[in-house]
Amino acid sequence: MTGGDLVLETLKAAGVDTVFGIASVHNLPIYDAIARGSGIRPIMVRDEQSAVYLADSYARTTGKLGVAITSTGPGAANTMGAMAEAYWANSPVLQIAGNVESPYLGKRRGFLHEAKDQLAMLSTVTKWAGQPKSTAEIPTVLAEGIRQALSGRRRPVAVDLCIDSNISRRTPRSPRWSHCRPRPQTRRMSGARLTCWRERGGR
Repeated sequence: MTGGDLVLETLKAAGVDTVFGIASVHNLPIYDAIARGSGIRPIMVRDEQSAVYLADSYARTTGKLGVAITSTGPGAANTMGAMAEAYWANSPVLQIAGNVESPYLGKRRGFLHEAKDQLAMLSTVTKWAGQPKSTAEIPTVLAEGIRQALSGRRRPVAVDLCIDSNISRRTPRSPRWSHCRPRPQTRRMSGARLTCWRERGGR
């Protein structure tokens, strides 16, 4: 099972049957798992703020957990207003936000949509925010986020998932593109970038 599969199975175990979101390079493994599996209906939107507002509305009208799957950096930042609205309305919303590869968190290496400290940003408008340190930790951290959202005073929570934890499998097996490094800011393709480009099938 990939990290995306673990997300899907944990959500299903919690009784989630609908998620709102926008597909992004940093959350595609989750949508791949949803497409392969069954039991959860994805509702796609045009921007992340709309995903959280819909999850908030769903939570208010059904009493269930509202789930929003968002992208990274600017995409996660785009949810802040909607998350704050859910917070002050005591609405149980779970935002699952993608992030860059874990070895490069906070390194400011110029990864696509990299944020300075995305988890800290999300914690300002949530009751609880967590980040799995490995693929195996995804069910535990996600389950704790769900518990926090639905227990006591109901309020939004966030789980920050790095792309490498989403695509990795529970058994030791490195994804084909996990060794890619940030592209140098030059017009010529370096040897490392060329190797990475070839590993990814020339894409």
